[in-house]
Amino acid sequence: MVRKVVIFFLVVLPMLLPAQAPRRILIEGEVRDTLYAPVPFVNVLVPERNEGCASDVYGKFRLSVIPGDILLFSAVSYKTSRIRIPDTLVAERYWLKVILTADTLLLSEVTITPPPVTWDQFKDTELVLDLPEYAVDALTKLYIKDDLAWLFEVTPGMPGPAGILYQIFGKQPREQRKLRAVLTREALEEKIVQRYNPYVVSRLTGLKSEAAIVRLMKYCNLELPFILWASDYDFYLAIMDCYRSYQKQRK
Repeated sequence: MVRKVVIFFLVVLPMLLPAQAPRRILIEGEVRDTLYAPVPFVNVLVPERNEGCASDVYGKFRLSVIPGDILLFSAVSYKTSRIRIPDTLVAERYWLKVILTADTLLLSEVTITPPPVTWDQFKDTELVLDLPEYAVDALTKLYIKDDLAWLFEVTPGMPGPAGILYQIFGKQPREQRKLRAVLTREALEEKIVQRYNPYVVSRLTGLKSEAAIVRLMKYCNLELPFILWASDYDFYLAIMDCYRSYQKQRK
């Protein structure tokens, strides 16, 4: 009977005890390119737990990790670097220097052809086919028989009349403008997330609860232009002032 009780406790008791949190260490470091220039705003990610941070304008970063984690370093125009943190590390803090290599982008071949000089040559070009009908009518009214050179005359720093019409009405320029707007919005959103996120708020205030951090960020309600363009000092000071106000309100 005693033997059965001992076996029961040996098997069941460990299952009842809370699991011990894995040991974490602090990784600090900097990211540079092959010319040893700092690389700002590099995404540093632990993909297994979706944790991470971003390097500052000097390429420096700091992140709490678990020995054995894999870190991914990625930035626009650079190849992604993958670094594994050894699981044999015993100290609580380490310095890591990361070198990113430029990512070469191969462009497709471009063919340059002379502009058309007659209407018959001009009307079948992609420039006209890509325009809406009312824009083609406008060109037709401007048409001078067998002399279209004036359409393509270019003043330094300014395209000719045909180029202006194409930039306004052409399908490809319209799509390019939409793409630039999307990329600009995504870049701003990424910069906002990199600068103002739960990790930054936690480091400044000491809050550990994710729910408490989210409540504080909603309470602060910092304006987007301020998040984007304020100096680091003013930005961090605003968070701390908001945190003190938030504590007083809760009391």
